[in-house]
Formats: sequence, structure tokens, C-alpha cells
Amino acid sequence: MLANNMTMLTLSHNKITALHEADLLPFQRLVSLNLFGNQLKELPAKLCELSNLEILIASNNKIKEMPQGIGSFAKLRVLDLSCNKLRTIRPHMCQLSTLKELYLADNKIGALPLDIGQLMQLETLSLRHNRLATLPPELAKLAELKVLHLQDNNLAELCREIVMCRSLKVLEIYGNPLPNAVFDAHKRGIQPLFVLLERADYAERVADGEKRRSSMPWAARV
Repeated sequence: MLANNMTMLTLSHNKITALHEADLLPFQRLVSLNLFGNQLKELPAKLCELSNLEILIASNNKIKEMPQGIGSFAKLRVLDLSCNKLRTIRPHMCQLSTLKELYLADNKIGALPLDIGQLMQLETLSLRHNRLATLPPELAKLAELKVLHLQDNNLAELCREIVMCRSLKVLEIYGNPLPNAVFDAHKRGIQPLFVLLERADYAERVADGEKRRSSMPWAARV
């Protein structure tokens, strides 16, 4: 009876290795589920049937992939999958039309799907410490995006389309092999950076920066 009425459930730091579908059946009213710091390698498909869920925290686990039905969450606002073993973001994750905060830091993600632009309500996107080499132009569709963390990736340039994210207030880019001109503009703020990205010779500056970087003796070791 207690489980039937429960709206918040915290199971963090319990060394849980698996969640079984039967374990979730009594918790149909859950609004918040915290699975932080366990040893989960996957999440059961049945989890996606918790139709009232608004907050799902599954960071610091060993998750390699999310269930295909994750896009069926109709109310999910916060999804934290930081510090897992994700290599890709499947398109079905981009069907979360109510999502406002998405945390994917400290994974092994090599690319963003083109469908990322479907997350129209997204305000915070954390991709720190992954393996991103490029950003898709579809980021321009994230009109509500306020915070974007891109630290410690493999980005050699920022896509010009990012200037369309007019709500952006925080953009973290350090730890990437970007041209000095980008970092210099970034130090002065978001708007000076956007001005640089909109310049006609931006691509040439990126190319020149790469040439200078490759000529440095330490570049091969980075």
C-alpha cells in the first residue's frame, strides 16, 4: 500500500546490479527516482512505463545504453546519466519533449544525434568530458537552452549555428583543441564569441589555428 502512494524513491549507494521489471510495478505514482552510485549496467524497459516520472537520476553507474522506450516519458523534466559508459545517444532519447535538464557528462559519447534539436524545452545540457569532435547544426533549434557544458572534449571548432541559441547564458568550452581566437573571444563573454562565429573568415581562423597547433612539438602528445 505504501509503495502504491510513493512519489519519491531514493536507492542511491546500494550496490544494486540490476532492476527487475517486477520491482517497479508497485511504484506507478513515482515522480522522482534516484539510482545514483550503484552498479547498474542497464535499465529495464518497464521503467519507461512510469508515466508520472519527472526526475530520473541514474548517474555513477555502468550503463552502456538506455532502453528504447525512454522517449515515452510524457513528463520527464530532469535526466541525469552522468558518469556511465554511454557511447551514443539514441534518437529515441530525443523524443523527450518535456525535458529541461539533460546531464551526460563523463561518458564516452562520440557524437550527438541530429534529432537533438527535438528537445525544444531543454535549458541545460551537460556534455563535459566525452569524446565529441563536432557539434550538429541542429543545436540551433534549442531556443530555450541556457547552459551548455562542453569542457574536455575533442572539439576543434564550434558550429556557427550555436549563435541561434539566443537564450544561452553559460557556455563552457575549456579543455578542447579550439583556436586561440575562440578562447580569447570566450573570455570576453557569450556575445563576443557569437560575433566571432558569425564572421565570414571564421573557418579560415579555425584552419590557421589547426596549422599552428600541429606545428607545435607538444601537439602530437595531446
